[in-house]
Amino acid sequence: MTQLDMIDSGALPGANHPSPRAPLSTVPERFSVIVPLFNCKDELRACLDSLLAAARGYGNAEVVVVDNASTDGSYEILKTEYPDVVVLRYPELSIAALRNRGVEAATGEYLAFIDADCVVHPDYFEEARATFRESEAVATGSMCGVPEASTWVERTWYILNSHGHNGFVKYINSGNFVIRRQAFEAVGGFDEKLTTGEDTDLGQRLRRNGFGIYENHKVCAIHLRNSKTLSQFFRRHAWHGQGLMIASAHSWLNKPLLMSCGHLALITLGLAQLLIPYNSWAVRVACLCLALTSVPAVTWLFRSVTNRHLSSPLTGIALYEFYYAAKLYALLGLISRRRSRTYHK
Repeated sequence: MTQLDMIDSGALPGANHPSPRAPLSTVPERFSVIVPLFNCKDELRACLDSLLAAARGYGNAEVVVVDNASTDGSYEILKTEYPDVVVLRYPELSIAALRNRGVEAATGEYLAFIDADCVVHPDYFEEARATFRESEAVATGSMCGVPEASTWVERTWYILNSHGHNGFVKYINSGNFVIRRQAFEAVGGFDEKLTTGEDTDLGQRLRRNGFGIYENHKVCAIHLRNSKTLSQFFRRHAWHGQGLMIASAHSWLNKPLLMSCGHLALITLGLAQLLIPYNSWAVRVACLCLALTSVPAVTWLFRSVTNRHLSSPLTGIALYEFYYAAKLYALLGLISRRRSRTYHK
């Protein structure tokens, strides 16, 4: 018996959900949307308006916002303008913990995690419900799209990382992620010890327990607050890079970590060979340029082929240069902090 069959048959504790292949009932299964929030005033109304419109159209959905002690007026907007939204407030928690607290207050059979700077399509819940009924998956969603008025940084990164087709994947970013409650509870929810990378970790645990994750681009959300400039892009990925070492605890075959280390090794060799007068300066500089661009170029090519999207090589390689620079910055910071903690023990 598969994990999905166990859920459908009630073999897992508390499981009472109908089979995804059962006929549609008069009252649709209930969805609970959990929105973690911290200082997102400019996008919050658009996010909640889209979710409430989709909920009204679907007929059986609730919205739960978990505020992490916002200071920009977001909490006041929630309390005064959105009486139909369940509002919780937990200061100084990780985003994984915020999502778990939202689940504790939620009543739905399906849990949808949407970031506070995203908007969803009106048929969001219908598409998610159809995905569960038509596949063996217990989780769905898709990479967040970009607004029409987007920058080259947003567009290029989306093209490089968005799959060109629907299908089973290793994980889905938790900014637009829907999962059956029983599967979420069966694997213990999000790991609250993680600062970032909690969605990758959840995907690993789901797959280890035999659960399928199906990416469906019709289960769509648009991310309004992407990295629009190279400096924003660097800062975002430096922050996400804090999860490099944590993710590798499950497997040393962690591609971002391995590729970042390989990039650092090539740069080191490229700089070292500048000091050895074995050839002309022109050749040595050319070797350094090759060392600097090899890993970003290979990554760009791999992503383009795998995701069936061909972006401009110049913009794609440039973005991956900044991506790996941010990862290395984060990695060196992690190593430095660990050494500092060891020294002060």
